[in-house]
Amino acid sequence: MQAEEIVRQLDEGTVLEGPHFGEPVRVLLAKARGERIEVVAEGVNTKQTWKKLLRAEDFDSAVKITSAGGLATLTGDARQFRLAAEAHRIRLAYQYDPHFAVSEWASSGWRRRSPPSDGWFPLGRRQPFGSG
Repeated sequence: MQAEEIVRQLDEGTVLEGPHFGEPVRVLLAKARGERIEVVAEGVNTKQTWKKLLRAEDFDSAVKITSAGGLATLTGDARQFRLAAEAHRIRLAYQYDPHFAVSEWASSGWRRRSPPSDGWFPLGRRQPFGSG
């Protein structure tokens, strides 16, 4: 692989691992310097700055390149996520009050502006019917 091709792969945020660095590093700057590549990187764990001049052959054998990945894509099934979130909510609420965890008020009522039609209100206070 040529130096210019490698520099194109080394975007800011790309993680490198290899014997030239004491830890995985995140690329801050990469430039082609003739047959070699100048890499300025920051250690992922220690935040130590590394400045190395590497040969193109090093990237073929010793240095592992992991792309930054960019923004997370939200391509999952929204209904499955909602189901999992509701299951997690019930599990946490069950520790506080098992009956309240699965009640209709607990699952949707807290977002209401008015109390439910049966007159029940949180904290045990009764509201007159028709108020709300």
